[in-house]
Amino acid sequence: TNSHGISFGTAGEIVSTSGDIHLTGTSGPGFGYGINSPRITSLGDNKETAAKITLIGIGNEQGGSGISMFSGSEDAPNISTVAGDVLLQGTAANGTGSSYMGIRMADAYVESKGLTKADAGSISIIGTGGDGVSNLVGVDIRASDSGIVSSAGDITISGTAGRGTGSQNYGVRIYDATLIRSTGMNSDAANIGVTGVSDSTWGVYLNSGRIEAAGPGQIEVTATGIGNGTTDDLFVTGESVLGGTTASGDMTLTLDSLGMQAPSVVQTSGDAVLQTRSAGTTVGLGSGVGGLSLDNAELALFDAGLNSLSIGSEAFPVSSVDLNSVALAAPLSINALGVTDQSGVDVSSPSTLTFGTVATPGAPLGQLQVDGDLVLASGNTLRLNVEGSLPSDGVTGHDQINLTGSLKIEPGSILDLNSSTGYLPAEDQQYVIIENEGAEPVEGIFAGLPEGAVIENFLGSPLNLSLIHISEPTRHD
Repeated sequence: TNSHGISFGTAGEIVSTSGDIHLTGTSGPGFGYGINSPRITSLGDNKETAAKITLIGIGNEQGGSGISMFSGSEDAPNISTVAGDVLLQGTAANGTGSSYMGIRMADAYVESKGLTKADAGSISIIGTGGDGVSNLVGVDIRASDSGIVSSAGDITISGTAGRGTGSQNYGVRIYDATLIRSTGMNSDAANIGVTGVSDSTWGVYLNSGRIEAAGPGQIEVTATGIGNGTTDDLFVTGESVLGGTTASGDMTLTLDSLGMQAPSVVQTSGDAVLQTRSAGTTVGLGSGVGGLSLDNAELALFDAGLNSLSIGSEAFPVSSVDLNSVALAAPLSINALGVTDQSGVDVSSPSTLTFGTVATPGAPLGQLQVDGDLVLASGNTLRLNVEGSLPSDGVTGHDQINLTGSLKIEPGSILDLNSSTGYLPAEDQQYVIIENEGAEPVEGIFAGLPEGAVIENFLGSPLNLSLIHISEPTRHD
């Protein structure tokens, strides 16, 4: 039989304006929940005095689960607040069976209705699955009527899976048209954070689930999965949405691996940032190789309306990015300590490719070929190896950037020419380090290197190197 610590009947409800509501329940023997089917409302609209809602659900030593919510909707929410903060914390116990969940929400609805940050209740949902066999989910949210919705109060969801020998032991599982949404349309809009951890499968699993923002609310997803090279930290499939058609805030996905399947979509008019969770994780784009890899089918799921798809950030660049036959509609910004590429066109985009920290074609030498526009940002260093007189993908020659669109060199962008083999140039030797087949002249100069600038004792030789721009109708090198 089911045995719950605290269970609300069909007409059961707790309502408060200023008195805090704190319930702690521990499940009894059998398949029970510490707290089952709560109905609680906080009416207070003043942050300092509004009733806070705290629910602590604990499984028993025989494998009970934490908190279960069901039979809610937008019209009849399970938990509703205006200004009082909401904390739902469920911890499942260990057992020999399955389905020991920290928090389980099926057709359940939680809302925060405050309209400003100063007077809106936050929503925090924290779940830990118990150890057992299968379905040991930290936080499980499912079904079309399930929603976690807030205008201004931030939403935080954190789940840690239990350990088991079976399957579906997710940190956070959001599926079957579940909606997690920031409805705010101004600077007070709620931000959404989702964190999932599992040591046996995906940390966060999104299957036809929606994590959306109607306006500038920011979305952050941090996922830690098994890390075995075949199962990703975050897996997004079905008709899942990250962001939404009217989303305008930035989105950050922090992970070491990502799997995506159509018709899922990432949408925002802000930046979508892919940040590696571990400092040494490499990134591969297109057919490139990396621990965090996105092929062109996955890149196509990032909407063309993004301000940019950013790999790493200027403050936290990724260790390296490997580019190979990358094709995407959104602008691409790369912030990496190193860049490698393969032969042929490396990036093809109707938008702009931006290097924000370091651009280093080849390993050790290469030609970075861009079918489109290129920006070398103000914080970027274009680091080129010179080991010979001709551009090369081999071990002799020199690095080169080759592009078909416009080239913008922003103020402060640095050019670094070096040799790792002791190569010494010959007199009157020319090196084409940027070959631009576009119709527009190069915009900008490298820091301290105006037209005709001289680099003395080039590569340690007694010769000087002069930098010049060649501007012709069909090339601007």
